[in-house]
Formats: sequence, C-alpha cells, structure tokens
Amino acid sequence: MNNTIAYYKNNAESLSKRYESADVSEVQNLLLEIFPKESYLLEIGCGSGRDASFMTKNNYKMLGIDASKEMINEAKKIHPLLKYSLEVIVIPDELNFDVMSSQIIIESDVNAMLVTGDNEELSSNIN
Repeated sequence: MNNTIAYYKNNAESLSKRYESADVSEVQNLLLEIFPKESYLLEIGCGSGRDASFMTKNNYKMLGIDASKEMINEAKKIHPLLKYSLEVIVIPDELNFDVMSSQIIIESDVNAMLVTGDNEELSSNIN
C-alpha cells in the first residue's frame, strides 16, 4: 500500500487532471438511478473528487475518503464545495462511518462496485 500512496503523492496533480477529463457520464447516471435521492454516500478512494462533486450537486450527502493527502488537497482545489466532505483516511484503521444506515460507493481506477442492500453483512466485512 505504501508504494501506491507514494505514487499518488508524487503524481496527484497530473492524475487529478486525467480523472477530471474522463467521460464517466454513463456511470454517474447509473449512480443517480441506483441510490435513493438524498442518500448519505461514502466514496472510498475519492481521488480528484469528481464523483463526490457530481453526487453533491445532485443533492446527495457525501463523505469522500482517500489515503493520499495530496489527492484530497487537489480535490479540494478543484471542487471547493467538497471542502468539508473529504478526508484523508487509511482504511480500515481510521474509518468512522455508519455503514448500517448508508449506501456505499467503492471505487478503483478500473471499475466501480456499487454496494446496496445488506449493509449489516457489509459492515461485518469492513470491521
């Protein structure tokens, strides 16, 4: 994990520009269909804040977390409305989120896995 965090630390600005320029409108529209309006969402690995910003603008409450302080700083520069909704957290050690009453977005650079439904089972796997 340290190599990954170091990579994001050293490349945060260029990666953020790349993420922000990606056309992910199909995935974002799918998120709007899947999650009930005004849900409280957790985005693990929020990167540039692109998706957290999109969901916030569509009336969702967001908490975006990322292990890279530099990525969080870039996200806050690009998306000032997320100033208080993004945190540097390395999971599972520092995660403080009520998964029992929340919808969760788990993302990676390659794909997005949407988790809905049995949050009790999910929380036992996270803890």
